[in-house]
Amino acid sequence: MGNVGIPKSARYDPSGLLGSPSPVNIIVGARSLGKTYGFTKRAVRNWIEKKEEWIYLRRYDTELKDSKTGDTGSFFSQIESNQEFPEWELRTLGNLMQIRKTSPEEVPDKEKPKWQTFGYFLALSKAQSYKGLNLAKVSMIVFDEFILERRVPPYLQGEPDRLMNLWETVDRRNDRVKVFMLANAADIVNPYFTQWGLQLPTKGKTKTYKYRGSSITIQYADDAEFRKYSKATNIGAFTSGSSYEQYALENSFLNNTTELIGDKPSTAHFHYSLVFNNIEYGVWIDYKRGDFYVNRKIPDQEHPTFTLIRDDIRPNILMLERINPLMRALKRAIMEGYTYFDSVQTRSNFLVGMELLGIR
Repeated sequence: MGNVGIPKSARYDPSGLLGSPSPVNIIVGARSLGKTYGFTKRAVRNWIEKKEEWIYLRRYDTELKDSKTGDTGSFFSQIESNQEFPEWELRTLGNLMQIRKTSPEEVPDKEKPKWQTFGYFLALSKAQSYKGLNLAKVSMIVFDEFILERRVPPYLQGEPDRLMNLWETVDRRNDRVKVFMLANAADIVNPYFTQWGLQLPTKGKTKTYKYRGSSITIQYADDAEFRKYSKATNIGAFTSGSSYEQYALENSFLNNTTELIGDKPSTAHFHYSLVFNNIEYGVWIDYKRGDFYVNRKIPDQEHPTFTLIRDDIRPNILMLERINPLMRALKRAIMEGYTYFDSVQTRSNFLVGMELLGIR
């Protein structure tokens, strides 16, 4: 959240996203762009102006501990050093964020204004334990680093639904709370993009997607001024031209490559569908060329549907053994490089499922 070497004008400003039409908003941006700083600053201002509270959410307690007492000092140290709110004092007290009016140093503690809570540090892994908290003044949940850079520790089981559960615990269906999810461009194949069927907009753009009866707004934050100053820093010069620069500065997803991504030709015929983790994939074959195509396009008519996972067995979904001729042909097509996918998400998620066939 620091501003060393880069002026404040080049840091992230969430103002343009706060008025989005969506209750769930996703912001993907370069490292050190200032996403957390910008939302923390906004949360303080919301309390000062409207007495609204907020939640700073991470996945695990250990991540919260690191956020509150990281290498750069306390959670509010950069905001205080930049004198964003000179008339106010900020502190953390356990899992609470507190604020009070600044008083002269000579004023005794007993005469200073009382600390007031304006925010909470919560862990998604403990969402079930928060149902007894009084969160009626919370207007904003900020889920920081919702995309993992490394999958150790892993995503939580059924994580998107856990987030929805926490959102309902806080909002109580009063349409009071908006969710903002912040991340670096680390893993384009994550539980949220997969379950919600999301695609990134063009870099630097914000786009709202319809989702069921609602919508999700995604901002692929990018700032030329930030890149200019960041390239001139020591680490910017040291990592210039490297894959690290592509991820940390150029905001490019590490696994967002176009290998084996291709549109299904009109000559391809639908063969069957496979279900993994309740997601159905169509398998198409171009018999003339011998290529396989895997995508989310499923014909409306009745068709054979299979799975390799016991938990996905449903009426009309048959479980196949790995030695079934259909699976052996698919495995061979994947391993020999003539299977194509409609998106990076489809490719990565489907290949995870194909580990059941021994593909690593």
